[in-house]
Amino acid sequence: MIKKTKLKTNFYSTFIVMYFFNIKNKLTLILFLFFSIFLYSQPPSDVILKKRYSLTYYKYKLYASFDFVRMAGLGFEYRSNPFQALDVQAGFIYPNGIFSSGISANDYFYMKGGFISFTAKKYIGRCKHFYIGFYNAFHYYGYNKKWAYPGTNYPYYGDDYSDYPPQELRDRRTFSFTLAPCIGGAITVNNISIEPYLAVGPEFTYDKLTVFEQTSTQNPYYQTYSTFPSHYSSSNAQLNVVCGIKIGLCKKPTTTYSYRYYVKNVKIQTQDVYVEAINLYRYKVISAQQIDDFKQFRSSIFKNIKNYSRTSNSDTTYLNNSVIQSVKSIQDYFNSHFKANSTK
Repeated sequence: MIKKTKLKTNFYSTFIVMYFFNIKNKLTLILFLFFSIFLYSQPPSDVILKKRYSLTYYKYKLYASFDFVRMAGLGFEYRSNPFQALDVQAGFIYPNGIFSSGISANDYFYMKGGFISFTAKKYIGRCKHFYIGFYNAFHYYGYNKKWAYPGTNYPYYGDDYSDYPPQELRDRRTFSFTLAPCIGGAITVNNISIEPYLAVGPEFTYDKLTVFEQTSTQNPYYQTYSTFPSHYSSSNAQLNVVCGIKIGLCKKPTTTYSYRYYVKNVKIQTQDVYVEAINLYRYKVISAQQIDDFKQFRSSIFKNIKNYSRTSNSDTTYLNNSVIQSVKSIQDYFNSHFKANSTK
């Protein structure tokens, strides 16, 4: 069926072309109009459909990452299907990051150490470039003999200079765990992937500290140690922000197709049946309830394809077979319900 608006557009565009090229031969004009309408009315070929609805993803990715806050490392991503992936990363924690001058953390940017992280990703959107997920990371870091404020929390700044605590010369060793929601997007060009990412969530820490020396203070609130070195431990929770970029190489490209490809195939292959059913209703051979039941049956088949293609276990072979079975089901429905009416 040709939509009137599209036909009108084709007519005007063809007329303009003919005007600019000064084609006055009426037969040529008629043939040109017929050719443009013919092209528009033809259903798209399977090659066109595949190109239009194809989704390409890479099963393996090896990359280097740089976190603008305080981490860098190497990672590997395995993407089992277009919808989900597992990302494993390991690296080191470096001191004095880009944001060290803008965050008043106690000794946050003294740290040196290492980390390992696991990120479960769920890819979303039509092209499956963007993802949401959970970032899980284990850190072990610390420093040797640095002057810092007592405890492991941010320093307390009161209304008075007397509220300033003393400073300690100390060592610190910290083991921590982070669980944070994350978002990101991966763009791949010629097997090279560029992926900005962001994760924000709590970091739970367990700290062991050794104090070697402490400056004097006039505030009795702050306890001074009687002997040095002094050892103590502390647990804490702080906000962890992971914001950076991953650049890597992708391997084993895999092509899959969105549900629209399979639904469109079914629509094209059953178009004649659908038009015939509409004509039967138009000429009052079948009732409005019968045509509504047919449309609902057809829509349910499209919905089943859509639902299955969006599951993590969707299989190309299954979906191709589903197209064949769906076409047969619609034709069988028409034959069993309307065939006798269509021959009257």
